[in-house]
Amino acid sequence: MVYPNVLMSLSVFSSVASLIGAMAMTTMTTSTVTTTTLPNGLPMHSGKLPNGLQIYIVENHNAPVFTFQTWFRVGSKDEKTDPKLNATGLAHFFEHMMFRGTKNTPDGEFDRILTRNGVSNENATTWLDRTNYFESMPSKHLELVMQLESDRMANIVIDQKLLDTERGAVLGEYAMGKDDPGNVASELLFETAYTLHPYRYSVIGTEQEIKRFSKEEAEYFYRTYYAPNNATILIVGDVDPVHAMSLITKYYGTCRPQPLGHQRPPVEPAQTAMRSVSFEHAQLEQPKILIAYHVPEATHQDMPTLMILQSMLTSGEGSILSSKWVNAGLSVNVSGELVMLKDPGLFTISAEVRKGHAPDELLTAMDSELLRIADAANDISGEVMRARNQFLLSVYKSWDGNESLAGFMGEYIITAGTPLYAFYFVSTAEKITPDAVKAAAAKYLVQSNRTVVIGKSK
Repeated sequence: MVYPNVLMSLSVFSSVASLIGAMAMTTMTTSTVTTTTLPNGLPMHSGKLPNGLQIYIVENHNAPVFTFQTWFRVGSKDEKTDPKLNATGLAHFFEHMMFRGTKNTPDGEFDRILTRNGVSNENATTWLDRTNYFESMPSKHLELVMQLESDRMANIVIDQKLLDTERGAVLGEYAMGKDDPGNVASELLFETAYTLHPYRYSVIGTEQEIKRFSKEEAEYFYRTYYAPNNATILIVGDVDPVHAMSLITKYYGTCRPQPLGHQRPPVEPAQTAMRSVSFEHAQLEQPKILIAYHVPEATHQDMPTLMILQSMLTSGEGSILSSKWVNAGLSVNVSGELVMLKDPGLFTISAEVRKGHAPDELLTAMDSELLRIADAANDISGEVMRARNQFLLSVYKSWDGNESLAGFMGEYIITAGTPLYAFYFVSTAEKITPDAVKAAAAKYLVQSNRTVVIGKSK
């Protein structure tokens, strides 16, 4: 499928907000499937089983393949706030356990069966708000994937031997993370930026927590959070929606809903003064700097503006910090991310400092640019246009494949409650004005809202 030039008007998105509203008002079952044409021209069918399982099917018949994703609304944040656990790391630990055996599929057979049948990009990830599982397969194997995925949602075998085997694998991953200065810096950034909210805790957990997780805790976690009423299935590709919905009903319809253990996490207090922390690491050859500013939750009205501001600062060779840091010889590189979460997230920037220079030089140069951006007298319209087009280009690229489109839509299932919000976000970002960017810079990218982590060679 050919997509329009990123300079075009996104008027096609104008109906997305109304579609979201209409879907939100509809209580969907497999007998009341809603069909929506997405702004990229593909039809999306959505429904809900009586057990609470949410379903989204996007038809894309360009090739006889499909991507299958399962999104569970549980991440490291949730286990920390669950009084029966009050720990971090079990969500990630259980991601590993989901690739072990079930009552119907012996240990190791899940991967072997998929491999024999042409699986591509089979994996899983755990993050602060969610855990997701995904694979891509030839279209003829849709029922096989349904059979295997529904089986591990309901029938994972949790015995002490398998638990201890995976414990060893997770401890190995934990050790590798500690050997990676980038990972250490990122964990320290979240730990320092957040003082109360459980986003401050490492997704993988501590070594002590990994070693102490019991069989009873694992069983409770699985029974409570891997329930159909805590999950969403997203299928993108060459599938017949009626057939796919019937298969989902067949294989997932008997999964029992469970009382969920979600607790409202504590509200992070507003930061009123800059925080700074440093660490030493043997693998660092030159200093590393990570910067974070607190920003709102993913669905806040300011987030599209902040996405354009992030693109202005760090995206592409024409970005501001590429010019003022990299081209000026202060840093080796620069990158950034708007961390969009269900609760308030972070606006992050990172760089490796070039030898002979200090992290403070980068901060000084950046602060000068932020003041320039926020100054009402300065014209930043050209920079905003470049950043907007850079962002839109990356978005349109994500629409080309089943996997990337599913990833683009899937995160919003968790943060916004509907994948349609992904398109609404883009349509809003397309309309961001220079004045809105100025206001966002002045409001959020200020020193009192900033956390800095500096890594040094050991």
